[in-house]
Amino acid sequence: MLYVYVNCTGAENSTKNCATATDASRKQVKCYKRSGADVARLTRFFNDYNWNGLMLGIDCGALSVDQAFADFDNILHYALEQIVGYSTVTIRERNPPYITPKHLILKFFLESAISCYAEAQLT
Repeated sequence: MLYVYVNCTGAENSTKNCATATDASRKQVKCYKRSGADVARLTRFFNDYNWNGLMLGIDCGALSVDQAFADFDNILHYALEQIVGYSTVTIRERNPPYITPKHLILKFFLESAISCYAEAQLT
């Protein structure tokens, strides 16, 4: 299973940030899934989404470009979190800089598989 790391630490809406520091030595990062089925669901969501309100707000001048982008950003984050799904990994200070969130997810799955295999061998 493949994942997408979305760096949105500069996003305006702090509740939608995907990288949040839990303390000085670590931060949690959301890695969004990107399997074929997940991308298909995301594409269907964006095709079916009614963009008329956003477009009318821009055309009539009721929304500034910044507000329209913030609204689009909120829609994007909603779709990624609710439609696609994600896994959260913790990046610690002691992790080497070449270790990415993708590596940490693979490490987690590998450790889980080894644990399941070990339990199966014991029974």
